[in-house]
Amino acid sequence: MLQANQQTVRKRRSNTRWKELEKQLRVAFEERRNLGRIVRRKWFERTSKRLFREIYPYSTIEFRFSYGWFSWFLHRNDITLRIITNQAQETPPQHCEMIINFLCFN
Repeated sequence: MLQANQQTVRKRRSNTRWKELEKQLRVAFEERRNLGRIVRRKWFERTSKRLFREIYPYSTIEFRFSYGWFSWFLHRNDITLRIITNQAQETPPQHCEMIINFLCFN
């Protein structure tokens, strides 16, 4: 029995359950990123499920693409999902004259 001043320590598994799946998923991700293609969460979900069926065809355990597993996968492999924005880094040259006219008007 634990005393009041003792704390329980929750241990996390440092190794992953599906090592080969994560390895191949990371390789597929790096190939796609190197080609300049967009990689979103849904791509990871579809690709991981397909790879799981290919790598572990006789598995009696069902692979679930959960938020927790995906978060730890990203963390373990130092992957950050990029967010696409519609904002330009610079003002387009054709709009400079229009902006100057607006500022002069005000």
